[in-house]
Amino acid sequence: MDHDLMNGRAGFTFIELSVVLAILSILYALATPMVSRYLKRTREAALEEDLRSLRKAIDAHRADFRKFPRSLSVLVDKGYIYRIPKDPFTGNADTWTVSEAPEAEGNFERGIVDVHSGSEEIALNGEAVSTW
Repeated sequence: MDHDLMNGRAGFTFIELSVVLAILSILYALATPMVSRYLKRTREAALEEDLRSLRKAIDAHRADFRKFPRSLSVLVDKGYIYRIPKDPFTGNADTWTVSEAPEAEGNFERGIVDVHSGSEEIALNGEAVSTW
C-alpha cells in the first residue's frame, strides 16, 4: 500500500488548493467581462430585430388603413404581429416608448409613427438604446 495513505496524509496541501483557487479566480475575472459583452450584444441584436418588426408593422398598417395605429396592441388585433415583443433590455412588453405624429400627415390620421426601447441603458457603441 501507499505509505501516505497509511499515515493519513493523502490529499492536497493548502498551497496546492490556494494555487488552484487563484487560477480559477483569474479565469473568472477574465471571462466575466467577455460574457457580459456577449450578452449585451445579443440583447442589442434582439432589440434591433424587434424594432425592425414593429416599424414594419406600423408601416403596413398605415399603408392598409391610411392611418397610423393608435397603439401597439392594434397591430396584434389586426394580425400584423403575433404579440408585442418584450423589450430585451427591460424584459417587459409594456415599456416601449412610442412617438406619435404631431398632427395628421396628408390623408393619414394621427397615431403611432415610431417605437423605441424604454431602457436607459447605453449600447456597446456608446449610444442610448432608447434612441435607436
